[in-house]
Amino acid sequence: MDIDVKELNMVITSGERTYRLMIRKSDDCSRLILISEDYELIESKCIDHVRLGTIINFLRTVLTR
Repeated sequence: MDIDVKELNMVITSGERTYRLMIRKSDDCSRLILISEDYELIESKCIDHVRLGTIINFLRTVLTR
């Protein structure tokens, strides 16, 4: 999807677990950060533009492990 996401801070559930999803921005790139309720941190690779499709693919990948 060609929709850019500038800010993101949301709580999602998958099965019995709860996660917080956010975007961390630095000078050179952005990263998606997923934090579980027991503070497990999953971080995406460096992303130039965060798009809605990128977020969906990231969640699909990390939550189906």
